[in-house]
Amino acid sequence: NFVAAGVDDYIDVIVGDARENLASLAGQTFDIAFIDADKPSYEAYYNTVVENKMLAKGGLIIADNTAFDCVTPFIGTQGPIGDDVAPLKVSFPTEMAIGLGLSEAIGRALHNFNEYVRKDPRSEVLMLPLFTGISLIRLLDA
Repeated sequence: NFVAAGVDDYIDVIVGDARENLASLAGQTFDIAFIDADKPSYEAYYNTVVENKMLAKGGLIIADNTAFDCVTPFIGTQGPIGDDVAPLKVSFPTEMAIGLGLSEAIGRALHNFNEYVRKDPRSEVLMLPLFTGISLIRLLDA
């Protein structure tokens, strides 16, 4: 709770359509951009932040849920991987998975986002396999 932490004067919570709200913030800069919205739009959110120069120098884009188990079927193995290494496996009860919208389409969208950012010469990325995955993205020219 922002109030209990005493930081409510520094944080604005914006509720609504993420694409519209993010676009309305163009012209402002932020230290952190946290992406945790509809998964098929991750690439659009990333590009909005990058192309509108919304990240302060030394800032960080954090993308959540980048290693859901619905992503791992799309990851090809390259190089030697030991028999004792397995991809991150996070499973949810069927009702919860449907509620979270986890599907092959979501997995493919997240994988495509991961590959897009990994290959983007404007940034470097570190994916941490914590629970459902979190990616830390740093812009190279910021």
